[in-house]
Amino acid sequence: MTEQELRDLIAQGETLTVEFKSDVEEKGGLHQDKLVEAIVCMANTHGGQLLLGVEDSGEVTGLNPERPAHLTPANLEALIANRTRPHLAAPVGFHSLGGHRIVVITVPKAAGLTATSDGLVKRRVIGGQGRPECVTIHPTNWMDYPIQMGAPDLSAYTPPSATWDDLDPIELERLRQNVETNPKADPALRGLDHAELAGALNLVVTVDGVARPTVTGLLLAGREASIRSHVPTHEAAFQLLTERLGNPLNQFSHAPLVKLFQTFEQYLVPLNLEEEFDLGIRRIPVPPYPTAAFREGLANALVHRDYTQRGTVYVRIDEGAGGMYISNPGRLPEGVTTDNILVVEPRARNPLLADAFRRLGLAERTGRGVDRIYESILRAGRPAPTYEVDKDGTNVRVFLPGGQPDVEFVRLTIEAQNRQQRDLTWRQLLILRTAKDEGEITTAEATALIRGTEHQARSTLEQLMEAGLLEPKGPKKHRTYHLSARLYNRMGQKAEYVRRRGPDSIRQEQSVLQFLREHGEIQRSDVLKLLPELTPSEASNLLKRLTRSRQIAKRGERKGTSYTLGTTEP
Repeated sequence: MTEQELRDLIAQGETLTVEFKSDVEEKGGLHQDKLVEAIVCMANTHGGQLLLGVEDSGEVTGLNPERPAHLTPANLEALIANRTRPHLAAPVGFHSLGGHRIVVITVPKAAGLTATSDGLVKRRVIGGQGRPECVTIHPTNWMDYPIQMGAPDLSAYTPPSATWDDLDPIELERLRQNVETNPKADPALRGLDHAELAGALNLVVTVDGVARPTVTGLLLAGREASIRSHVPTHEAAFQLLTERLGNPLNQFSHAPLVKLFQTFEQYLVPLNLEEEFDLGIRRIPVPPYPTAAFREGLANALVHRDYTQRGTVYVRIDEGAGGMYISNPGRLPEGVTTDNILVVEPRARNPLLADAFRRLGLAERTGRGVDRIYESILRAGRPAPTYEVDKDGTNVRVFLPGGQPDVEFVRLTIEAQNRQQRDLTWRQLLILRTAKDEGEITTAEATALIRGTEHQARSTLEQLMEAGLLEPKGPKKHRTYHLSARLYNRMGQKAEYVRRRGPDSIRQEQSVLQFLREHGEIQRSDVLKLLPELTPSEASNLLKRLTRSRQIAKRGERKGTSYTLGTTEP
């Protein structure tokens, strides 16, 4: 590794495959137990490079001066091999950087679980704060380790003692009827009998000429006693917590998943009374918990839970907290964090089970169920959902806000969608809701909000401006965006628009519109004469702003460009 390659590696910071270790914090250098523990941790994940002599911040501080001068790569390689089980061969290199000596240890990815000689087994994960950390792999999770690392899917596993008789004909019929009546189900499954449907969904596999159920088959269509026997970790609960009545609903279930799914939907019905408001001649219903968000949240919890560890999938409506929690046992999949869950590529913990749910029409076919949850909640006029993980990272939960909806926001978005003849995306809804709540939003804030790139944020802001929903304010480097005049007028807040826009800006816009009413057409040169305080660039921006809000319409190109009155003059 060259000096520049090493500098580039350090500049990237710590990741799942890059670890920095200080050697100057402890007298005599980093204790060998901690060094070996960190190496085992990386080996049990993806391997990578450990840099000894570099602080967490990326500052190079070098090896501890008290380390023996005769320390060699061979010494460290022998130490690592002797202190790991099975013995790990990790090449070691010494490098000089900025006058400091550092060690680069290349850690291979282990073929199976690797432990320290003291029996400690750890692996590297992205913690709840988005930073890499080492966590213990407990014996109860050893079965889960090969699944996490991309080995065969647990939901495709066939329990040795399971037989066709462990499947319940009533549940197979439930699956068949779901396929026939659910428009989102895979059409290829329609018209199949029980055995054909079980084969098509891989609920059974043929072993020595005999059809035997997979874990997916047991979870979807197994007899309850068989599920308890072969998948004893499966359990789900629906709870209602109220300040007046305490816990009036507290139902636990070990039923097969489709039956459980339908039962939990029925529990929600009397608790999900809709609020209605007028939109023209129509009445628009707004439930506390949109069906699409609830279904996707529950499907995600059941499909992505860790079936190798005991625990319960909870649906908990907490009136005190003002919303619904849906939680499941199991860490977020490798590479997924609460910060990137909206944008990272979907990764199923139980791929066969996830595929069956999608083909049955019970989950988003594209794997973007989280997007659906966000869109549904935001369209219902409520704040965005939030994802959380426990401190030890072993449980994931999503909070769906309930309470009173922002009816005005619902009305504005429906009207915008009707004008455009297409739905607003979750990115557009999230930015628009934030601009409404906070008064304005910057490009940097929008970028962080959608967990995307600056280009994606700018593109979304442009789309909202073209739709007449947002307007820009200020010079390009310090530009902010706020609701358009149309929306403020629709909400009966004209004074707030003037305050937000600024009196000079309002005066300039009105001057252009008045000129058009009198003369029918205007060019940039006319604007500069009409408003001599503007620069050519500012005049262009004023015309662009009025064009985006459709108060004026553009004609021609380049030098021949002129503008006429638009169709949405406030």
